[in-house]
Amino acid sequence: MSQDIQDRLGPVDVVIVEFPAGTLEAAGFEALLDAVNKGVVRVLDIELVSHGTDGSVTLVDLDDAAAEFGLSELVGASSGLLDDDDVAFVGEITAPGSLSAAILYEQIWVFPVVDGFESVGGRVVSSSHLDAQDVVAALGDE
Repeated sequence: MSQDIQDRLGPVDVVIVEFPAGTLEAAGFEALLDAVNKGVVRVLDIELVSHGTDGSVTLVDLDDAAAEFGLSELVGASSGLLDDDDVAFVGEITAPGSLSAAILYEQIWVFPVVDGFESVGGRVVSSSHLDAQDVVAALGDE
């Protein structure tokens, strides 16, 4: 028997998107909302991080940014799962003067697949993430 979607967790990943000019663009967020609405992913946390030209790294209020770009569905998406260490990491990998979005998301598309395996007696015994660059490098070695 399958668990309710709220009682289990699919693979979780984080992507950090840098906007070097220091301003957000809505297109990527609109695509993210489309993926959420299609049941592909569930957003667990979004944090906007400003990397000042003086080297300072600060959080930007997501609700204000969402209102500015007409992305009201993102209001409340900041859960705090991404912590101060994560924010500091964003500052380490981004350029001064940039604005970044750190998006923690769960891949919920996998639930029907797992349900299908479980319905015939299968069970997931392991799950892992491979970095895309590692896969490309491995394919290039063939």
